[in-house]
Amino acid sequence: GLSGNVEFWPFNYNSVNSQNIPGASNLWDHGDSVELNNGSFGSMQVHINGGGNYVGTVFAFNRFNDGAVCDLGIGNKPNGLFGLGPDWSYAQNANSYSVRNMKVYVSDADSSSGPGGLESTISDADGYELVYELDIPTNPAYGAAP
Repeated sequence: GLSGNVEFWPFNYNSVNSQNIPGASNLWDHGDSVELNNGSFGSMQVHINGGGNYVGTVFAFNRFNDGAVCDLGIGNKPNGLFGLGPDWSYAQNANSYSVRNMKVYVSDADSSSGPGGLESTISDADGYELVYELDIPTNPAYGAAP
Protein backbone atom coordinates (compact mmCIF):
# COMPACT_ATOMS: atom_id res chain seq x y z
CA GLY A 1 0.00 0.00 0.00
CA LEU A 2 0.84 3.65 -0.05
CA SER A 3 2.36 5.57 2.83
CA GLY A 4 2.06 9.27 3.46
CA ASN A 5 1.72 12.09 5.91
CA VAL A 6 -0.62 14.93 6.79
CA GLU A 7 0.51 18.46 7.62
CA PHE A 8 -2.41 20.03 9.46
CA TRP A 9 -2.01 22.97 11.83
CA PRO A 10 -3.29 26.54 12.38
CA PHE A 11 0.19 28.04 12.79
CA ASN A 12 3.00 29.22 10.54
CA TYR A 13 5.35 26.58 9.15
CA ASN A 14 8.73 26.39 7.45
CA SER A 15 10.32 24.22 4.79
CA VAL A 16 12.80 22.35 7.02
CA ASN A 17 12.31 18.56 6.89
CA SER A 18 12.86 18.15 10.64
CA GLN A 19 10.85 14.88 10.80
CA ASN A 20 12.97 13.27 8.05
CA ILE A 21 9.93 12.50 5.88
CA PRO A 22 11.03 10.08 3.11
CA GLY A 23 11.60 11.81 -0.22
CA ALA A 24 11.11 15.31 1.21
CA SER A 25 13.69 18.07 1.10
CA ASN A 26 14.18 21.44 2.72
CA LEU A 27 11.90 22.98 0.11
CA TRP A 28 8.18 23.69 0.54
CA ASP A 29 7.03 20.11 -0.01
CA HIS A 30 5.71 17.14 1.99
CA GLY A 31 8.27 17.55 4.78
CA ASP A 32 7.47 20.98 6.24
CA SER A 33 7.75 21.77 9.96
CA VAL A 34 5.18 23.49 12.13
CA GLU A 35 6.16 26.56 14.17
CA LEU A 36 4.04 25.77 17.23
CA ASN A 37 2.12 28.72 18.70
CA ASN A 38 3.64 31.08 16.12
CA GLY A 39 1.44 32.97 13.68
CA SER A 40 -1.78 32.11 11.93
CA PHE A 41 -0.95 31.03 8.36
CA GLY A 42 -2.37 27.50 8.57
CA SER A 43 -1.78 24.35 6.57
CA MET A 44 -3.87 21.33 5.65
CA GLN A 45 -1.91 19.14 3.28
CA VAL A 46 -2.16 15.42 2.45
CA HIS A 47 0.90 13.75 0.90
CA ILE A 48 2.09 10.40 -0.45
CA ASN A 49 5.73 9.57 0.30
CA GLY A 50 6.10 5.89 -0.51
CA GLY A 51 4.69 2.65 -1.86
CA GLY A 52 3.90 3.78 -5.39
CA ASN A 53 5.11 5.71 -8.41
CA TYR A 54 3.97 9.11 -7.08
CA VAL A 55 5.58 11.12 -4.29
CA GLY A 56 4.20 14.49 -3.26
CA THR A 57 1.07 16.48 -2.61
CA VAL A 58 -2.38 14.95 -2.96
CA PHE A 59 -4.30 17.98 -1.71
CA ALA A 60 -3.32 21.31 -0.15
CA PHE A 61 -5.35 24.07 1.54
CA ASN A 62 -3.02 26.67 3.07
CA ARG A 63 -3.32 30.16 4.51
CA PHE A 64 -6.80 29.75 5.93
CA ASN A 65 -6.56 31.89 9.07
CA ASP A 66 -5.37 35.39 8.19
CA GLY A 67 -7.96 36.68 5.67
CA ALA A 68 -5.56 36.76 2.70
CA VAL A 69 -6.16 34.85 -0.55
CA CYS A 70 -5.59 31.19 0.36
CA ASP A 71 -3.55 28.53 -1.42
CA LEU A 72 -5.39 25.58 -3.01
CA GLY A 73 -4.07 22.70 -5.03
CA ILE A 74 -4.56 19.12 -6.11
CA GLY A 75 -1.36 17.21 -6.84
CA ASN A 76 2.04 18.85 -6.95
CA LYS A 77 2.06 22.49 -8.01
CA PRO A 78 3.39 22.69 -11.58
CA ASN A 79 6.67 24.54 -12.08
CA GLY A 80 6.21 28.10 -13.22
CA LEU A 81 3.13 28.85 -11.14
CA PHE A 82 3.39 31.42 -8.35
CA GLY A 83 4.29 29.98 -4.96
CA LEU A 84 7.08 28.11 -3.25
CA GLY A 85 7.64 24.40 -3.87
CA PRO A 86 5.21 21.66 -4.92
CA ASP A 87 2.87 21.89 -1.87
CA TRP A 88 1.16 25.10 -3.06
CA SER A 89 2.58 27.21 -0.17
CA TYR A 90 2.21 30.92 -0.93
CA ALA A 91 0.42 30.27 -4.25
CA GLN A 92 -2.47 32.62 -3.29
CA ASN A 93 -4.50 31.07 -6.10
CA ALA A 94 -7.94 30.36 -4.58
CA ASN A 95 -9.56 32.90 -6.89
CA SER A 96 -8.44 30.81 -9.90
CA TYR A 97 -11.05 28.17 -8.96
CA SER A 98 -14.70 28.86 -9.77
CA VAL A 99 -15.78 26.08 -7.36
CA ARG A 100 -14.00 25.50 -4.03
CA ASN A 101 -15.82 22.69 -2.24
CA MET A 102 -14.10 20.28 0.10
CA LYS A 103 -15.77 17.06 1.20
CA VAL A 104 -14.37 14.56 3.68
CA TYR A 105 -15.40 10.92 3.46
CA VAL A 106 -14.66 7.97 5.76
CA SER A 107 -15.28 4.27 5.43
CA ASP A 108 -16.82 1.88 7.95
CA ALA A 109 -19.08 4.63 9.29
CA ASP A 110 -22.73 4.22 10.21
CA SER A 111 -24.57 5.41 7.09
CA SER A 112 -27.24 7.11 9.21
CA SER A 113 -24.77 9.55 10.81
CA GLY A 114 -23.00 12.63 9.49
CA PRO A 115 -24.23 15.60 7.48
CA GLY A 116 -25.95 14.77 4.22
CA GLY A 117 -25.73 10.97 4.45
CA LEU A 118 -23.93 8.89 1.85
CA GLU A 119 -22.87 10.87 -1.23
CA SER A 120 -24.40 9.12 -4.24
CA THR A 121 -23.33 11.41 -7.08
CA ILE A 122 -19.65 10.42 -7.07
CA SER A 123 -18.99 6.79 -7.99
CA ASP A 124 -15.65 6.73 -6.13
CA ALA A 125 -17.53 7.67 -2.94
CA ASP A 126 -19.70 4.55 -3.02
CA GLY A 127 -19.44 2.84 0.35
CA TYR A 128 -17.99 5.90 2.09
CA GLU A 129 -19.74 8.26 4.48
CA LEU A 130 -19.67 12.02 3.93
CA VAL A 131 -18.78 13.48 7.33
CA TYR A 132 -17.80 17.07 6.54
CA GLU A 133 -18.37 19.68 3.82
CA LEU A 134 -16.83 23.12 3.39
CA ASP A 135 -17.32 25.81 0.77
CA ILE A 136 -13.86 27.38 0.81
CA PRO A 137 -13.92 31.18 0.56
CA THR A 138 -11.23 33.00 -1.43
CA ASN A 139 -10.07 34.87 1.69
CA PRO A 140 -10.76 32.63 4.70
CA ALA A 141 -10.16 33.81 8.26
CA TYR A 142 -11.19 30.88 10.42
CA GLY A 143 -9.23 32.05 13.42
CA ALA A 144 -5.82 32.99 14.67
CA ALA A 145 -3.48 30.70 16.55
CA PRO A 146 -3.19 31.51 20.25
